[in-house]
Amino acid sequence: GKKTRYEPSPPKKNDICTIMYTSGTTGEPKGVLLTNENIIAEISTIDHLLLITDKVMTETDVYFSFLPLAHIFDRVIEEYCIYRSASIGFWRGDVKVLVEDIAELKPTIFCGVPRVFDRIYTGINEKISAGGALRKKLFDFAYNYKLSNLQKGLKQDKAAPLFDKLVFSKVKQGLGGHVRMILSGAAPLAKHVEEFLRVTSCSVVIQGY
Repeated sequence: GKKTRYEPSPPKKNDICTIMYTSGTTGEPKGVLLTNENIIAEISTIDHLLLITDKVMTETDVYFSFLPLAHIFDRVIEEYCIYRSASIGFWRGDVKVLVEDIAELKPTIFCGVPRVFDRIYTGINEKISAGGALRKKLFDFAYNYKLSNLQKGLKQDKAAPLFDKLVFSKVKQGLGGHVRMILSGAAPLAKHVEEFLRVTSCSVVIQGY
């Protein structure tokens, strides 16, 4: 109360910020003590990476959170969103309405682990194959044309704008229609999947693990 006053105790960089548990792949999950300095180092590293690639987050960005909050990857990305004043939207926790959640939120930033992107890759290719030989041939032509231009150094919006509109727009719409950056973490993303996402999602793909 008023009679018992305490001096403010500002947080120090070596203070414990959080305890994150390992996945348990080598035995029982272990609690890892992370300091304020650890978290700030993660956030500043992400910020530096996005600054040098001219993809830094702003207050107009919207992040779609569907990874477990007990996972350090999602925690750090959300903390970075707060640092950059970006918005965060959370899924309802039901895989059956995941697509509806994405369509409703219209995120600009989409994060996932390789397993998620592997499923997206497989699902899109199955739909393309089911569309018949002609559709598959047209898709392959557009894909190879854009990939070639990206490899030459052209930016996303310059690599194949016509094919982005006519061929790849459905993939982008499947991610809400506004995604400009995809982040993959926790494990290596297969090269062919990363390449596929760069071409079809019409967005930048960054991975770190």
